[in-house]
Amino acid sequence: MFLSNSPFMVRFLAMARMICRLLGTILLLVGAFSASAQAQQPPKVTLERAELGFADRYRVGSWTPLRLTISGGEKTVTAIAQVAVPDSDGVYTSVNSLPFSLPAKGVTSVELLVRIGQLESPVDVTLINLEQGRRLASRKFSPNRMLDKGGVAHGDPSTTRMIVEVGPVPIGVASAEAGKSNELYYTQNVVSHISQVESLPTQSMAYESVDTVLLSTSRRDDWTGMRGDDPRIQALSDWVHNGGRLVLFCGENADLVLGANGPLTPFAPGPFAEMVTIDSLAPLMNYTGSNEPLPDRGRIKRAIPTFSQIAGDVDLTFGSRENPLPLIIRRRVGLGETVFVGLDIDIAPLYGPKSWGGRAQLLEKIIALPDEKLDDETSDYYYDGPADVALAMQEQLDEQLENSGIRTPSFLGIAALVLLYIVVIGPGDYFLVKHVLKRMELTWITFPLLIIGTCAAAYYYAAYLKGDSMRINQLEIVDVDNQTGMTRGTMWTHLFSPSPDRYNFIPAVKSPSGEADTTAESNLAWLGRPASGMGGMATEAGMLGGRPDYGWGTDLSQLNGVPIEVWSTKTFISRWETETDDLLASDLMRTPNNLVEGEITNATSATLEDCRLVYGNWAWKLGTMNPGDTVKVVSTGASNSSSAPRKLRNMYKQDHGFDVGANSYYEKQYLVHSLELRGLAEMMMFYDALGGRRYTHQWMRYQQYVDLSHALDSQTAMLIGACSAPRSELVRLRGDEAESLRNEKDVYVVMYRYVLPVNTSGEAPEEEPSSDE
Repeated sequence: MFLSNSPFMVRFLAMARMICRLLGTILLLVGAFSASAQAQQPPKVTLERAELGFADRYRVGSWTPLRLTISGGEKTVTAIAQVAVPDSDGVYTSVNSLPFSLPAKGVTSVELLVRIGQLESPVDVTLINLEQGRRLASRKFSPNRMLDKGGVAHGDPSTTRMIVEVGPVPIGVASAEAGKSNELYYTQNVVSHISQVESLPTQSMAYESVDTVLLSTSRRDDWTGMRGDDPRIQALSDWVHNGGRLVLFCGENADLVLGANGPLTPFAPGPFAEMVTIDSLAPLMNYTGSNEPLPDRGRIKRAIPTFSQIAGDVDLTFGSRENPLPLIIRRRVGLGETVFVGLDIDIAPLYGPKSWGGRAQLLEKIIALPDEKLDDETSDYYYDGPADVALAMQEQLDEQLENSGIRTPSFLGIAALVLLYIVVIGPGDYFLVKHVLKRMELTWITFPLLIIGTCAAAYYYAAYLKGDSMRINQLEIVDVDNQTGMTRGTMWTHLFSPSPDRYNFIPAVKSPSGEADTTAESNLAWLGRPASGMGGMATEAGMLGGRPDYGWGTDLSQLNGVPIEVWSTKTFISRWETETDDLLASDLMRTPNNLVEGEITNATSATLEDCRLVYGNWAWKLGTMNPGDTVKVVSTGASNSSSAPRKLRNMYKQDHGFDVGANSYYEKQYLVHSLELRGLAEMMMFYDALGGRRYTHQWMRYQQYVDLSHALDSQTAMLIGACSAPRSELVRLRGDEAESLRNEKDVYVVMYRYVLPVNTSGEAPEEEPSSDE
């Protein structure tokens, strides 16, 4: 009490209150000034969001779309986006977007393609002002953050199956295929749903990892004003023609999307005629085999499209025998397949709270994914990730280095050299200085000399085994649509470098005559291993951000500054497409016993060796076809005749010794490693036709687009043959000069696959094949 009432304390408290008021006033003034300054500060360029893949689902090891949302600054500028992501070795790569205009105070969306090799990879984005060459903004999007707060989606393993649904609501593939989708993380079905057509990518290579696209047209507003030349429709069409698979659900809005100038006309099974009304959906029950009753006993009126002509195989027909109305039609389009369904799967009664109970069975039959469950499957095999045919192909390319002069010492040889080294620097050095030189102190000289000499000998021995020349092993598959001349190529190149260096690579595509094909469009990329371990992508370990070590510019056909260490290998993949008139001449007709007969003439300039014709699950051996040769295909013949048709799987087993019948589960898993490159190529080309995983005991997910089994309909046959001359090769750029890397010891395997039309309008008299069953 005394202290609080003293004059000193009264003055002290008064002064303290005054100081507090003064500080409060200062803080208020500073806050007001800061807010005013912030309000007057010009807006900055900001990277708002990065969206990977399809609705934030993407598969590692493949090209995938990246959409950047960017807020503009005070002025309109022209910029590019540089994106850095790791490859499968953890080395950072960069890719640039095309130049784009960034409007002042506006929001811009930029799309480009990236290739990520880590499951939990950050994405480093830098915006560069092209006019001034300076950085506008940068941001690292991390997989450990929320997507709307600087985060980016985790990747899915390279061996998953990706299915993309496009429509107002999820179509329901996840539930429909739950019984067939392996529960294991590495091989699950990844289903992504996109509600707006505008969200589809504008580049066909963005679909590289996609197995099937399901497209619904039930919301009319989505298609009003949409044109067939829209970049998103063009990209989807290019992907289908290059081997993609599209399931199109098109019912009541078919007049808009399939009619004259409709955006989806190229996907129709024929010229659109008119819309008709059906009064019952009862045939769906017979088609699916479902015992679930349809609402109102199936007496539901629906408008469906009709066509003046039908191309393809009809799965389901409504109407009467006199007036059939095809509803589900499968047909080949280029190298791909479309499945047309003349109903809207996402409206009542096929969708909704009271949807038909057989809907899942209907979807399962329409999509027709293969059954991949093995009878003898055990779960403990998958501790190291799934076995994929692409991995076996990469390992075989590496093993072929032995045939091109690159030798690896055996384990016993290395152990013997280590033992010799220990003897030399231990007892050997002791004997030398004790009994020969007789001066123990000289070990200070002899011991280092022995180590240096041993290291030098080891280096020269390794150089003797590895050589001093670059080696390249290559597998190439060339697919030709014999009706249109559209040609696509896939080239896998396994490169061995004798010294540490940086390389600039570009694929060189040739015409059938051997000259440079300047019209070919190509892209080049690293190829990861669909497994764990070094260079493998089956790992969840993410990488820290870093500076790009090599990469692409805006042209995805050229890789610049690729680092390869001494005596190391790296695998690349190149995909290209072009047009050709160097085609076969064929006249094939289907017989009533579902075989073909006719003639095929090699009108190309190439010699095709050890040819096979494949139709359905049948195959014919045609031998070597030189330019101008004609072979006759017969549908009958003795079982021991080389020209007689045989089951495709039996012929493959005989040609390559691939017999899984008598082996144990684990032996079946490793039997694929006994195949040579041609056998692996044929397995990849006809994976599902051979029986898929149930026969091969391997997955075929990472390079799934190589398999064209889905295009083997009743109106399509395929001829395959080997060729000695590669259609493309990987060349090294030194300035403006392109240097061929080919060596006479290198291994090149080239396979051609011609997609041939089969006439089904007239059929020869029926005769049962007498070949093997």
